[in-house]
Amino acid sequence: MSAPPPQPRSPRDWWPPSRDNWWITAGAGAALVLVVVVLAFALGGDGDPPLTATTGAGGPLGTTTTIVPDGTTPPDTDPGPGASTPIDVFGGFQPIAVKIDNVAAARPQVGIDAAEIVFEVPVEGGLTRLTAIYLSARPTVVGPVRSLRPVDADLLAAFEPVLVSTGGQDFVRREVAAAGIVDVSIDDAPDLFQVLERPAPHNLVASIPLIANFATAGPPRTTPFPFGSGDLSGESHESVGIPFSAVNDVTWTWNGTRYVRSVNGEPFLVYADVNSNPEPLETDTVLVLQVAQRSAGYTDGAGADVPTFDVIGFGRFFLFHGGVAVDGEWRRAAQEDGYRLISRDGTSLRIPAGRLFVEIVPRFVDVGID
Repeated sequence: MSAPPPQPRSPRDWWPPSRDNWWITAGAGAALVLVVVVLAFALGGDGDPPLTATTGAGGPLGTTTTIVPDGTTPPDTDPGPGASTPIDVFGGFQPIAVKIDNVAAARPQVGIDAAEIVFEVPVEGGLTRLTAIYLSARPTVVGPVRSLRPVDADLLAAFEPVLVSTGGQDFVRREVAAAGIVDVSIDDAPDLFQVLERPAPHNLVASIPLIANFATAGPPRTTPFPFGSGDLSGESHESVGIPFSAVNDVTWTWNGTRYVRSVNGEPFLVYADVNSNPEPLETDTVLVLQVAQRSAGYTDGAGADVPTFDVIGFGRFFLFHGGVAVDGEWRRAAQEDGYRLISRDGTSLRIPAGRLFVEIVPRFVDVGID
């Protein structure tokens, strides 16, 4: 097994970021400690704005200061680490959504295996970004956390979540707020974040139990997906391949119990927490939504056009559960609505209980089913 990742540190150990070397002189009693901190901040060409220079007051994991909007400490309503319920039961909690880095330098990610729902959406350069959604699960940390994307307001509005990121383009944040989503970034609450010993900007992780303190509501008013019970009736298929690009060829393979993820033929590993060994990412159900891709109207730092996607409207879907595949048409009339899944015979489908991984796939990508 691979060695576990280094323990995270507080953001105060390295904020504010800079492209140049910088010095921090700190007094501790009568002793002076001179610390040289070098941060090579690489945007990676994915269109993210630089992280705003912010000084946090956080500490080691377990002692980080809790921050809430009104400056008070809320009652402890956290169900505790590892707690979860079926994805069709929100358990009275407002969902938490976290933007997750998915470039090679960000892997293995931490804590996404506990998310009841995960979205994967393409970005520039043939890469993708993940959004992990926690309905009642509360892993200690999750990450690496990255910025918002132009599709997020449309994609996540039905969940009405607390959405955690490292920030984003101003117009994206305005759209997210207008959709009724609680937007929380490192600019708003740096103490919610910790730092792994990895190259920036792939090193920020967030504390889910502390982020839950930003919840301002209960479960969403709309069911984002048609969850239900029972098994699917359809044709048996062992795997689904999604070739996003030559550098990001995703496969989900049925192992008789769950679907196991691989990328470019290699197992996709994740850490349950910072003290664990990496394990392959598995899910109970894979939902592929084919969508139209269009320009978001701006370019990234390398001049590449930033894409966004029509996740409202209609398109083809493929649903995989229990080694069986069903396809048909997905429909969604408005931002506040959930998805409907209509099979080829006109039947409305429900997604069986369990963990769900949703692939947002451009229509021009050929989905392979074996």
